[in-house]
Amino acid sequence: MKRQSEITNPELENNGTYVLPYIDAKIFGIKCCVLLDSGSTNNVCSLEFFQKVRDSGIKLQTLPICSLYCAGALSKKKEKVKYQVWFELECGDVKLNAIFLVIQRLTTDIIIGVESFY
Repeated sequence: MKRQSEITNPELENNGTYVLPYIDAKIFGIKCCVLLDSGSTNNVCSLEFFQKVRDSGIKLQTLPICSLYCAGALSKKKEKVKYQVWFELECGDVKLNAIFLVIQRLTTDIIIGVESFY
């Protein structure tokens, strides 16, 4: 699977690279790439990043999920949610405490959905 920074389309300008609205942030001091997505209802975390945080020795507050799926806007493929987890995301002086759904196939570390904008 390609990561967010590797997605390209030859019909686009700037050498075919999408310019996505993402920011650099930290979760428990671990750097992450955060996509701000006004079309996403929920906050989402990649399983890869979740495991990176967990493997660093940080105790995470997680809850199991039963029969919950996320669907992509373009492909409409469904992805089963593995867990929900509480993170404190830091971007400069701004801190966001929120619940994130953990899914396996995600092209960026974190997606911040509209639930965090209220």
